[in-house]
Amino acid sequence: MRAHLRQLVLSSVVIGLLAGVAAAQTHPALKDAKLPPLLPISLLADGDPETRSNFQISPNGKTIAWLQRIGGRRQIHIRPVEGGDPVVVRLSRDVGSYHWTAGSRFMTVAIDPVSGSENDQILIVDTQAPTATPRNVTPWQGTRNWVLSPRDMHDAIYLCSNRRDRRYFDLYKLALTADAEPQLVAENPGTVSSWFFDPAGTMIARMTRPNDAGRRSFERCDDGGNCGRLFDLDLEESVSMLGGAQGEPTVWALSNRGRDKTALVRLDLKTGSETEVHADPAVDISSVRLSADLRQPLLAVSWPDRQRLHFFDSALEADLKPLAGDAGDVVNIVSSDQARRWLVVTVSGPVKPARTLLLDRHTGQRALLSVSPWEAWRETLSETQPASFAARDGRTIPAYVTVPRGASGQRLPTVMFIHGGPWVRDFGTLDSRVQFLANRGYAVVQVNYRGSAGYGKTHLWSAVGEFGRKMSDDIDDAARWAVDTGIADPDRIAIMGASYGGYATMVGMTRTPRLYAAGVSFVGPADLPALMDLMPEYWEPYRWHRFLGKPGDPEARARMWDVSPLRLADKVERPMLIIHGANDPRVRRDQSERFAGALRSFGKPVELHVFADEGHGLNRPANRARYYTMVEAFLARHLGGRTSPPRDNVLAPASGGKPETARERRLGPADGNP
Repeated sequence: MRAHLRQLVLSSVVIGLLAGVAAAQTHPALKDAKLPPLLPISLLADGDPETRSNFQISPNGKTIAWLQRIGGRRQIHIRPVEGGDPVVVRLSRDVGSYHWTAGSRFMTVAIDPVSGSENDQILIVDTQAPTATPRNVTPWQGTRNWVLSPRDMHDAIYLCSNRRDRRYFDLYKLALTADAEPQLVAENPGTVSSWFFDPAGTMIARMTRPNDAGRRSFERCDDGGNCGRLFDLDLEESVSMLGGAQGEPTVWALSNRGRDKTALVRLDLKTGSETEVHADPAVDISSVRLSADLRQPLLAVSWPDRQRLHFFDSALEADLKPLAGDAGDVVNIVSSDQARRWLVVTVSGPVKPARTLLLDRHTGQRALLSVSPWEAWRETLSETQPASFAARDGRTIPAYVTVPRGASGQRLPTVMFIHGGPWVRDFGTLDSRVQFLANRGYAVVQVNYRGSAGYGKTHLWSAVGEFGRKMSDDIDDAARWAVDTGIADPDRIAIMGASYGGYATMVGMTRTPRLYAAGVSFVGPADLPALMDLMPEYWEPYRWHRFLGKPGDPEARARMWDVSPLRLADKVERPMLIIHGANDPRVRRDQSERFAGALRSFGKPVELHVFADEGHGLNRPANRARYYTMVEAFLARHLGGRTSPPRDNVLAPASGGKPETARERRLGPADGNP
């Protein structure tokens, strides 16, 4: 009887959803537009078993590996670098990430035993016996583990794990022999956030966690493992060691000590002094490649509007520059062997899907390893252009704008697509999510609001105390800028994002409820005090304390509650689509559930969907397909964009069974909180 009633409910919801799509009015700006063919949802789901990704060359340059789906799971494939048939390392779960160890025989593989929990366990794969069952060296339930593998430490690796105390990560050493178990090397007293090693695996420095005043110490360590303070850092400052030649007193590092923008520096481990080697006046240096002997930098990368490459090595410049044929092309070194003979390089552009190449720098030959499945849809892609605007307080805010190919570019239905973090940034590169939205007929505006990383300390730290305030002012100002420049139809602007972007969506829908016609929030927090109370135990909360305040401080807690969307749920006027992963360890599922419940109690239009087998993201292709099907249908109803044919709007089940969908329900089997 229950099953029969459930089927009736699901059938009525399917009919209602499809009727809603059918009743959606096409936006006037799209009626005469010559838009390209619709991108298939399967392209967004990334379920193509032929897609190869995450290529890695062994340190000795003899073997190459990659990830590719077998039986629906991401599995490691291995073959000789110069060609041959691959061998598949078969695991019972998706591979999250993998890395070669320094000796090139073993691989470390991270798997999440509970989908979305982020409590990775580490497996060891012996590539001389790739079909043997990999050994789980951290089978400790509910713990988070990762690997450190110094460049020349061939017979062992380091493991960081919060096995002993979920709040702190201890350092273990694991010999790469058949039956070895991890041995505790350094018990974290609760003050250490990271360790640094020389190429041979000797600890040379460590960083402490911030104290109550928000200051950290960079400590130098001697051969006996005794560490002492070298210099202090404010919370706004950062020093990230890149490496250095064995036995030298200085190392390469990225640092913003005493400067606004992060620069490449030479750090003296005896005195703590720095010598600036290279800086970009506009933005932070984001990454650096070093020579094989770690004595010289080869390449520094920064991202003002587009990627900027600064070469220190003329030979590498000669190899890479010809690959970047057009303005705006992105060249990225994915992997290399220790000797830097072999390079795996991806090349992409604003409307150029990624191609992955294997370069033999001895012969100059290039081999094509993979082509993005988006290549077949290249003629449908819309170009993303950099932009900027003045916020209401005069601060210049960087942004990117994508106008649908074939559209006029004037008074379009528009999606404000807000990045998460908030301490990351958008780069304006080819983004499948943005292309999906543009293909459906929407102009897309991405905003690097204050608090976004990459633009220096001033831009990032100007967001202190501004969650739900000036950070959201920047987003609202971007929407109004899009209207003033003629891009956006003021009556058809949606706001959408994940994590902090989901929070910004909720804020926009409650704080400026008539600016946005609809909102899509994925894994967004609605209650900031509860977010702070329930952070994962191993997180270092100091940056959150600086931006939001300490949850034990009544005044800070009141300020957090003041900008919590849950408090303002009655202010929502327009429809919302809210989606969450049941196993999310960062933003608990009840953040979305309570906000949706509050909206329903006030009679507000809301759809809530919870994926039972996901966390703070969507990893399963079937779930991504369901997500994009929901999003396109929702936006079409409220903005007037395009959707897939009606038969494709019924959500495909995650595995087997009949297709089903619902406005407010759990997606998948029932599952509890992590």
